[in-house]
Amino acid sequence: MAAAKKIIIFCLFLFIISFARGDSASTSISITNFIPNIPLVESTNINLQGVTGNVLWWCNATIVDNNGYIDINNTNATFWNPTYSNEFSLDNVYEHYTNKSCQFENKSATTVYAHCLFNISYKANVGRWICKIYANDTLNSEGDSQINIAVYKCGDNVCTYGEDCHICPSDCGRCSYSGGWGGGSYIQKTTNKTLDKTTAEKNTNAPQPIKKTTSYCGDGICAKNETCKSCQGDCGACPTEKSKLPANPRLTPLQSNLIVITSLLSLFGLVTYRLFKTRGNKK
Repeated sequence: MAAAKKIIIFCLFLFIISFARGDSASTSISITNFIPNIPLVESTNINLQGVTGNVLWWCNATIVDNNGYIDINNTNATFWNPTYSNEFSLDNVYEHYTNKSCQFENKSATTVYAHCLFNISYKANVGRWICKIYANDTLNSEGDSQINIAVYKCGDNVCTYGEDCHICPSDCGRCSYSGGWGGGSYIQKTTNKTLDKTTAEKNTNAPQPIKKTTSYCGDGICAKNETCKSCQGDCGACPTEKSKLPANPRLTPLQSNLIVITSLLSLFGLVTYRLFKTRGNKK
C-alpha cells in the first residue's frame, strides 16, 4: 500500500509541475471533404417544329456527395450552342441559356436529384448543344458533368444534328433497306435535301447519309446530258438511215385511192394501146 501511495503522489506531483509550466494536452479530429460527383446527366432532344413561342425543357442530374446530400449547397446549369457561343457567354434566345438555381428532388443519405428547367425559344439555332450541370458544396468545392443535346426543326429542309431518315425523312430523305426480310441494314438517302455537315461529323448515333453523285457514262442510266452518240453503253446504238424508215408504212385513205386510180388508168391505157395496135395490123 505504501508503494502504491508513493506512485500516486509522484504522478500528482508531475501533473502539478506540468500545469504550472503551462503545458496542455490537445486532441484534433481531421474530417475529409468530398467533392460533389455527378455520375449522370440526362435529358431529351428538342424538336422546334411548329413552335411559335417558347418550349419548356429540362436537363436533370444525379449528384453524389459522400459528406451527405446536405453538404450540397447549390446546383446550376448552362445550356449553349458551341457553334455560336461558349460556356461563359451571355444569355440570349439564340444560343445560350442559364439556370442558376436547379431544384432538388428525391433526396437520400448521400444522393440528390437535381431538376433544371429552361424556357427555349423557337428562335434557338439548330444543331448540337451542350447541357452542363455544376454542383457546389458548403466549402465551395465544385463538381460538374455534361451531355450533348440535339436542337432541330423537322421540316426546314436541312438534315441537321439529331435528325436522320427515321426521325425526319422530310429533311433527310427516306431510308432504304438492304438485307431482305428479317434483318439487314438501312441506307439513308439525301437526294435533293441539304445535309448539315454536323450530321456526319458529330452525330455518330445517326446513320451516315450517302451523298448524291453525278451521272457518268457507263452507270447504266441514259442521263439528260447523254445521247447514243456520246454514250452508246448507256443510251444504246443510234438508229441507221434504213432503220429510220418504218417497216410497215401505213397509207392514208387518199394515198390508197390515188394508187388505185393510177393503177386503173395505167391498165386502161395499156388495154387501149393493145386494141389500137391490133386493128392497125389487120389493115
